[in-house]
Amino acid sequence: MHPNTIPPFDYPPALRPVYAIADGATADELARLLSNRLSHLCAMVNATSADNDGDAIMLDSCLWMARECRELFRQIEARRAA
Repeated sequence: MHPNTIPPFDYPPALRPVYAIADGATADELARLLSNRLSHLCAMVNATSADNDGDAIMLDSCLWMARECRELFRQIEARRAA
């Protein structure tokens, strides 16, 4: 799927206020946040192992974080294009 056809990340309604990205955030601030989230994602993926029953939960969490990172990247692109 082409990146421009992927729908925006839809946070669960209860979490939207927690994850809302400030309208005034600069592209550099969003880039730093994205870098941090990607570091967390890498750590989560590294924590999984084939012998662990909790991996399904961890991988689901990784999927949510990857979606969040994709949305952050979109917002960085939009701010840099403005």
